[in-house]
Amino acid sequence: MSKTVERSLFEGKTLAYRRFIYRTHWNKQLLRVGLLGLKQEIKVIDQVVEKLKPAKGIPGPRPKKYELMKKALEFGKGKYEELKYHLNAILAVDLWGAFETYNTMLFEELFLKKPELLISDEKISVAEAVKNRDELIQYLIERQVDNIGHFSVIDLIKFNERKLKFKYTSSQVSKLTDMYLVRNIVAHNTGLVRPSYITQLPPTIKAIKNEIRLTDAYLRYIAKNIEACVIRVEKHVIKKFYN
Repeated sequence: MSKTVERSLFEGKTLAYRRFIYRTHWNKQLLRVGLLGLKQEIKVIDQVVEKLKPAKGIPGPRPKKYELMKKALEFGKGKYEELKYHLNAILAVDLWGAFETYNTMLFEELFLKKPELLISDEKISVAEAVKNRDELIQYLIERQVDNIGHFSVIDLIKFNERKLKFKYTSSQVSKLTDMYLVRNIVAHNTGLVRPSYITQLPPTIKAIKNEIRLTDAYLRYIAKNIEACVIRVEKHVIKKFYN
């Protein structure tokens, strides 16, 4: 892991947690660099607009062209200012991806450590068992991890409770459900919200022309609450499986 990665006060135990911290660190760095880039572009536009000001009021065709240029630049500036919402949306999906990756990596580690966690009513065919007889446990692990990767957030919450005896708080379940909805709107519909879904959006999220706008504050909210959930799971896992 890079030495530049900020260390969390809680270091965790699993490889899954280390990966989570690594990914969320770079998410923060991308936000910082992205915002700096946008500010720089807006600054350049402002400088050009400032240079066009002396042309105002001078008669003749050339100043009129300058005025058109100024309006075009101001229009472009407005679009640049909107880009921060698109950046936030992309980073929100990335944060949810870090959460999902933590869960899949965590269970892969735990299945290797405690194969009995794989026990379930799920069945495999004789053909599958014979084909994978030399590495049957690994095959079962990969099969289960693949299933976890396709879970909805509610499926994941129930799976954690069943396999790890871990229970999210009702507040965390509500927050995760809201964040999962937002993630799906961005990832599967490029941020466009169907009218029937607008009333289901968290109250802090606004939709303009049926497109959600993720603010810096909401992105920080996602990061904070996902990290809190992961740390709770990690602490539970350490106590249950590593002590």
